[in-house]
Amino acid sequence: MANATSTQIQELYVAYFGRAADPAGLDYWVAAGTSQAEFASHMHAQAEFQDAYGSSSTENQVNQLYKNLFDRDADAAGLSYWTNQINNGVLQLAEIAVDLIWAAKNNSGSSDDLAALNNRSAAAVAYTAEVKASTAAMTAYQPLSTSPTFSAGENFEEAKNYMLGIDKDTAHTAAGITASVDVIEGNGTPAAKQSFALTDNVDNFTGGDGNDTFSGNVGQLDGDTFNGGRGTDTLSISVNAVDDNATFTSSLIETIKIRARAATTLDFGDVTGTTGITVNRSEFGLTIENINEIDPITLDREDDGAAHTFTYAASVIGGTSDSITLNITNSSNAGIINVDGIETINLVSTNNPTGDANELTLDEAGTGTATETLNISGAGDLELTDTDSLTITNSASGDVEIIAATTATSVTHTGTGALDVTLVAVDATVTAANATGDLKVTSGAAGDLTLTGGAGSDTFEMLATLAYTDATNQDTIVGGAGTDTLKLTAATNAFVTNTGGTDGNV
Repeated sequence: MANATSTQIQELYVAYFGRAADPAGLDYWVAAGTSQAEFASHMHAQAEFQDAYGSSSTENQVNQLYKNLFDRDADAAGLSYWTNQINNGVLQLAEIAVDLIWAAKNNSGSSDDLAALNNRSAAAVAYTAEVKASTAAMTAYQPLSTSPTFSAGENFEEAKNYMLGIDKDTAHTAAGITASVDVIEGNGTPAAKQSFALTDNVDNFTGGDGNDTFSGNVGQLDGDTFNGGRGTDTLSISVNAVDDNATFTSSLIETIKIRARAATTLDFGDVTGTTGITVNRSEFGLTIENINEIDPITLDREDDGAAHTFTYAASVIGGTSDSITLNITNSSNAGIINVDGIETINLVSTNNPTGDANELTLDEAGTGTATETLNISGAGDLELTDTDSLTITNSASGDVEIIAATTATSVTHTGTGALDVTLVAVDATVTAANATGDLKVTSGAAGDLTLTGGAGSDTFEMLATLAYTDATNQDTIVGGAGTDTLKLTAATNAFVTNTGGTDGNV
């Protein structure tokens, strides 16, 4: 079996890590005389890939390789083929990147895929060479450790962000690479992280330059003060017993992770400098009050249906166009989520739990302003009950089912995945004119409906009588380019009422 070339190794760094190789790693693997398959197997097993994607489904791991190599989600046929090859034991997941690269170069497939692969491969080669030209950059651009396990350095994120800007239409430039490597040099050598364990006393902890961790249970939290310092820091809180209104001061700790094994309320009024809140594997409801920064909220492995409420300080949500990102990942039953007082929610679904879809209920009204707009995206399948959004847009590549769009009057589907929506509002417009994924609309509403299909095989199921009474009171259904189906299932739909005359709209 032939040894992998330097360029082939770079391609696999891009596939699994989304970045250029560090010079020391590249030199090691070239000197070791490793084949492509052996190297791919090693990269797939590394913590840098496994920590990010290892717990996700086979479909999502395959899809991530497509995104890293070709800057796109996997097409349905390709995703199904490779997933079945793995699930049937024909191939291992660690082999797929090599096969995808070979297919892009040798099969008469997409020229766009080949262009993206070549551009990213060339960018990786140039990036590593630029790093290798500077001792300061080489010192900074390395992992924190390689033994006994691999731990990624914080400067790798800069290299990943640079690679995201390279695609089928955008090649690297010397100036762009120099600017990115200058950032790495400026950051300096990744600092070792510190770990702080909360005590039963009042704690006052200050982190350093590394990615520090602070951890303890909620009973140890009240009155504590934390400063994360530099680096990307994490505070992990375990709720083992009810301890309402725990108050603490935190600054410059970027991520706060909470696992609720008992119902509790936390006061975030003195928490600043966060970039995200993660609720992880919680068995009971969690309420976080007085949040004073609008940062992403992530629901991770939420399977017990616990109801969580997030409320914001008045100074944060005083406007009329407040927006938040809500991530859901690996969560088969995330329960009822109330994000109070936010006008726009960007819901991102990723990493399906095995054999299931991500599932949650949005109840955004709470005691404040109902959500006006819900934007759905992501590659993960999603099952959603939405009780308050007025306008819904779906651009997801995963399949989305909206079980009850209670108040939605406008739904726009542009995704490559399927959208299945049940309408409750009396008057509603649904359009999939720019979608390639299938659309299914179920409606029992007696009001005016305007439904437009797209390129997929669309289904319109009417549980109330379709009607046309005049130019301003009518139901309009346009099937679109696909093979579409109209189902009239209610007894009142034994025939279509058309009191205004036939004009092709019904």
